[in-house]
Amino acid sequence: MSGQRPDHDALEGRRPLRRVRVADQVFDALAESLLAGDFPPGASLPSERALADQFDVSRLLVRQALHRLADLGLIKVRQGGATTAADPTQCDHPGVGVLALRFGPQRADAVRALRERQIAGGLSIMLLAARRVTPADVEILSGIVDAFESGGDEADSSAFWTTLADITRNPFFQRETRYWSRVIREHDLLRQRPHLAPAQRVLGLRHLVRALAEGEGVLEAYAQMASVLLDRLDDGG
Repeated sequence: MSGQRPDHDALEGRRPLRRVRVADQVFDALAESLLAGDFPPGASLPSERALADQFDVSRLLVRQALHRLADLGLIKVRQGGATTAADPTQCDHPGVGVLALRFGPQRADAVRALRERQIAGGLSIMLLAARRVTPADVEILSGIVDAFESGGDEADSSAFWTTLADITRNPFFQRETRYWSRVIREHDLLRQRPHLAPAQRVLGLRHLVRALAEGEGVLEAYAQMASVLLDRLDDGG
């Protein structure tokens, strides 16, 4: 379908552009259209001039939005040539995943995929943390679980996982864990649907802390917890 030029009406009816942060609104509208498949991979987007007319904004704002989309890998910009849509499923920038949670036509599937990634990815963090954890680290983790337990329904267990990532002393795990923890905090659906009830999560986290303190059975403890979480996810929980 390379070179196909969809009807400009593909962008009609998306969401009205507010006059605040107009550049962001143009970016969001185009990203939503790309994720919705309005522009299949290889299809040409309208020209900057046409998009500026469509959104009633300057070409500069359109150009800024297109550059941001190109940085994410959602479009390909050729100097002097047409700007074409890329395949969103082939984009490797984590920001595309965030956009899928906000605008993707299958938001529920994106939420589920992120939850699976969090559950399965925890094993990697646990594997490395178990090799490098110290008694002082165990005390910090125990304190985090205590604070989480006292927080009740409003508690956030992300501090436990960001601390585990710090224990690995691996900057990639540290950055990635913080990035997705922030995404989850900022996304209503993810924030309002925890994997387990707070009391159950407390029990699971305490089990993990004990295993880390004893220096054995850590992966087995997490694998058991992960299995329960995945089962609940499969059951729609």
